[in-house]
Order: sequence, then structure tokens, then C-alpha cells
Amino acid sequence: MTPYGGSMPEEGISYEDFWRHQTGRRRAVQKTIDGVAEKLARLAPSDRVLEIGAGTGHALRHLAEKRPDLRFVGLDNDPKMLTYARRNVGNLAHVELCLADGRERLPFADRSFQAVFSEHTFHHMDDLRRTAAEIARVLVPHGLLVVIDLDRRRPVSRVFGACYPLLRAAGVRRPILEAAYISLRRTRPRDELRQLFADAGFVGSPQPGRRMDLIWTLRKTPRVFSEQSFCPVCPSPATSRPK
Repeated sequence: MTPYGGSMPEEGISYEDFWRHQTGRRRAVQKTIDGVAEKLARLAPSDRVLEIGAGTGHALRHLAEKRPDLRFVGLDNDPKMLTYARRNVGNLAHVELCLADGRERLPFADRSFQAVFSEHTFHHMDDLRRTAAEIARVLVPHGLLVVIDLDRRRPVSRVFGACYPLLRAAGVRRPILEAAYISLRRTRPRDELRQLFADAGFVGSPQPGRRMDLIWTLRKTPRVFSEQSFCPVCPSPATSRPK
């Protein structure tokens, strides 16, 4: 789902080149995911965590290695990318991969996860309101949502956004930089995201991450399942917690 951070390569980037790029930035991914792992510290053993946009599986593997007591599901809509994710995840028994589109209805029961996270995927969602509502549906009350994505307001983002078009005009093109530029242009403003999350029943705030990143840490409020009007496409919620 995302050419820059964790999933589907943009046109002009081969899957193998993208795999090598992701492998090369493994240290940066690990530093970011270490922060996510800290946010999962309160989860109990056997709690379930969903990654939307698992991509090459680098982030999923690192998080699963840090929390072997949890159960992880990595979702992506690209079967070729999941092939690389399987290579990355290996034989970790507490990790499963799922071929599905995070932009559509998620193939999971209501209240089936204690946490959801996503790295550099939200800018690819055509209907973020639907996506946020679906995440709220599959999360338990007070469940955790961590979203890592690019942010146009970061100083590095502003410099890159201003300079890269000049490089393009001069004939300098690099597939990975091109993908990062396209992804940056697709990102929503902070205020729009803040309102969208609030409308879906989430509370929380963003914090600066690495370079161009912004990290949203949010909790689902119980009112989500008593006020479904914000999500006309969602079915009535289940009344029981999953086993």
C-alpha cells in the first residue's frame, strides 16, 4: 500500500529494488518500531495486534521479536509484497499474514484486536473516514491505534518538497525519492486527520517522529459502539469480546 514506508512499490521501482531499500533502512525502521513496542507495553499476553500495510514485513518482524507474547496479524493488499513479508517473518509462530485491502471492509470480527498500527500507509487510503471507522470496529473499547505517516509540516518535509521538483526539472530522478515525493503530496493535513480520528471516536495527539514522520497515538473511546452514525457502511457491533 505504500511505496515509501512499507508496501507496494511505485511505478519504476522493482519489487527486488524495493526489498533492498527496505532492508537498507532496517535500522531506521527498528528505531521507529521500538517506539511502537513501548506503546504496546500495557498489552497482556496473547492480546492481538494488527498491522495495516505490512509490506515487506520488516516492521512486523521487529515488533514481533520484541513482543513474542503477543499475537500479530500483518495485512496487505499486494500478494507479491506478502511473499517478501513471508520471507522476512520466517517461522514466527505468533505472526500470521493476511491478503486483504485495508481500504475496504477489514476481514475481522468486531472487537477482535487490542491494538492496530500502520507505518506509512494512511496516505494511500482513498477514504480515510471509512478506514478509521473500520479500525474502530475491529478494536476493543480503549484499544490502541498507532499511525506513523509523513507530515508536510516537518522542516525536512518542507525542504524536500521544495527542492525535489527542482531536481526533477533538471533531469535528476531517483525512484525511491520519487516515491517519497508522491507519498508526501498525498498526505492529509494534521487538522484534517485530527478531525477524522475524532469523528471515528479516537482521542489522542501526534508527536514528531524521524525526519518527515508524524506519529499519532490514539485510544478508541467506548462511545464508538454506542454511536454508529459516523459509519453508515459498518454493521451493528457484536456484543461480546472475542475469545
